[in-house]
Amino acid sequence: MSTMSNKLIKSGLFMLLALFLSNESFGAGHPDSTSAANALEAEVKPAAASGAGFTGNVELRPGVYLGDKNALRSENQIQLGYKFSPDLEIFGRQELNTNISDANLASSKSGLDLTAGNLVFGLKLNNLYVNESAGLSFGYEPRVYLPTDQTNRANGMNATLRNYLKVKKSIASNVDVTFMEIPIFHFYNQAGKLDPVTGKTFVAPGYENRIYVIFDFAFLNNKLSVSMPFNLNTNFYRTFTAGNDPKSGSTQHKLWIYPEITYNVSPHIDLGVAFYSDALMASDLSKFTIGDGINKGVPQLVLRASL
Repeated sequence: MSTMSNKLIKSGLFMLLALFLSNESFGAGHPDSTSAANALEAEVKPAAASGAGFTGNVELRPGVYLGDKNALRSENQIQLGYKFSPDLEIFGRQELNTNISDANLASSKSGLDLTAGNLVFGLKLNNLYVNESAGLSFGYEPRVYLPTDQTNRANGMNATLRNYLKVKKSIASNVDVTFMEIPIFHFYNQAGKLDPVTGKTFVAPGYENRIYVIFDFAFLNNKLSVSMPFNLNTNFYRTFTAGNDPKSGSTQHKLWIYPEITYNVSPHIDLGVAFYSDALMASDLSKFTIGDGINKGVPQLVLRASL
């Protein structure tokens, strides 16, 4: 296929994805704190295997919220960046959430109602340390999350700083294991918030630690990718006594999974399926809640167009 044809296909796909994000005929959006863009933290596919250049993608993840009356929503993102070298890249990402169908909403709130998630700025520093004989590499990726999400702003969020410390081990030519240690610092202008109408409370996190162990498999000349992340989030909440919320001053854990299968249809298009669970253990890790975590999970379609 000619270069001009490839450019026309890429342009057309980006236009279709943009239309999906802006079309008013689907339903109303709800930002979700465990959205796929925040949860998996996947690498953005570069425009080229090496050399400098612009990078970016548009990603749509329509899904069924099994634990919320089977509501249909889509977690989306638009990302642009610049790669200075194979091991150095900066990027900005806007998270976007839309609603397709939600039985919980009043009819007056129906419609797509596209809403912004958080705005993310990041720096990728890959291969800071490499041991080729052992198949080991180390990378670091700091990210700053800013509250373009209306709910986060209302709860007093100023910013969140995440630090991704990544150790990757190649087990075979098509099998990798990545261990991530992610210390997270939350900056809120208040310890919590009590809604005087509903009586619901929000308790702000102060510090959070995440551990990801991700198994990646590649098949069919790297066109088919299978990812199996096991994730443990630990939140240390600030003290907020109003409303008697049990989170106040507590430490709570969340063990969850996020498997994903994608197929590289063309050099710039990936299609796939994914599923992220709810908590698979109690918040104090005292017992397993696997059935409940699966039943409240979110199966998704994955549509990604990259530069």
